Amino acid sequence: AVVSEAIGNGLGAVRVDGSEWTAELIVPGDEIPIGAKVEIQEVSGTTLKVYPLGQPGGSSFPSITP
Repeated sequence: AVVSEAIGNGLGAVRVDGSEWTAELIVPGDEIPIGAKVEIQEVSGTTLKVYPLGQPGGSSFPSITP
């Protein structure tokens, strides 16, 4: 997934396969800029819980990166 709206204060947006999703950081505090790649750990309704690419998420969910 690619950040389409900077993730700050734990919330932002990402684009996956042409669709825009609300994104929430697994560990709030990080700031992720537009264009950065993130891994999806969990889907909660219409919100994707993400972490920056390269950081272990320890998830049983499959990684979704277009």
